[in-house]
Amino acid sequence: MPKKKGVKKVVHKKAAHKSAPTKEQPEAPASDSLAPIAVRDSPKEFVQERTSAAVQEAPKEDSIEPQKEESQEEPVEEAHDEEKPGEAKDVLIGDAIEAGWNGVRSNLKFFVGAFLFWAAVSLIEVFAKGAATKLLVGIFQLGLSLGYLKVALDVADKKKPEFKELFSCFALLPKYIAAAIVYVLTVLAGLVLLIIPGIIWMIDFGLHPFAIVSERLGPIAALRKSSALTEGVILKLFVFILAIIGINLLGSIPAGLGLILTVPLSAIAAAHVYRQLEKSAQ
Repeated sequence: MPKKKGVKKVVHKKAAHKSAPTKEQPEAPASDSLAPIAVRDSPKEFVQERTSAAVQEAPKEDSIEPQKEESQEEPVEEAHDEEKPGEAKDVLIGDAIEAGWNGVRSNLKFFVGAFLFWAAVSLIEVFAKGAATKLLVGIFQLGLSLGYLKVALDVADKKKPEFKELFSCFALLPKYIAAAIVYVLTVLAGLVLLIIPGIIWMIDFGLHPFAIVSERLGPIAALRKSSALTEGVILKLFVFILAIIGINLLGSIPAGLGLILTVPLSAIAAAHVYRQLEKSAQ
C-alpha cells in the first residue's frame, strides 16, 4: 500500500508540470502580435496627418500674400493719380524761347527766305497807288500771316517747314477777320472800363489765331478755346509776352536786321506755348 501512494504523487507532479506551460502559451502570441501592429500603424497615420495639414495650409499662405501686395500697391497708384491735377497747366517760358531758337537755327534758310518775301510784299504795299491796290495787298499779307502761323505750328510739332504752307490758309481769312473784330472790340471795351480787364482779355483771347489755323474753328469757337486754354495762366502768359517784346526790341536795334531771327523765334515760341497748353488740357 505505501508504494501505490508514492506513484500517485509522482504522477500528479508530472501532470502539474505539463499543465503549467499550456496555460502561458496563449498569452505569449497575443503580446507578440499586438506590439508590431501598434508600431507599424502609428507612423503611417502620423505622416498622413502631417501631409494633409501641409496641403491645406499651403494655399492659405499663397492666397494671403497677393492680397498684401495689392494692398501695398494701391496707395501708390492713388498717390500717382493725385499728382496729375497739379500739373494740369503751366507755361515754361524758358522752354518756349529755347524751342523757338532751335526751330530758327535748324531752318535758317527757310525763315530768311520767308522774311525777304514778306519784305518784298511790304514794299509793294508802300509804293502801290490807289486804295483798292493797297487793300488787296493788305488782305494778301493777312493770308501770309496765317500761313506763317501754320509754319510755326509745324516747326513746334518737329515738322520740316514748307514754303507752300505760307499760302495754305487764305480760305480761313473770313473766320480770322470776324474773330479779330470781336477780339479788338472786347479788348477796347476792357481798356475803356478799367484798363486791367482789357489786358486780361487781350491775353485770355490772344491765342485764337492758332485755334483757327490748327483746327479751322469758327470765330466764337476759337475765342472760347483760347479762353479755356489760358485759364489759370494769365500771369505767366503776361510775363511771356513781355519777354517776347524784349527779344524783338533787341532784334530791331541793329537796323532791324535782327528781326530776321527774332520774328520767327517769337512765332515758334508762341506756337510751342499753344501746343503745351493743349497737351495739359487733355
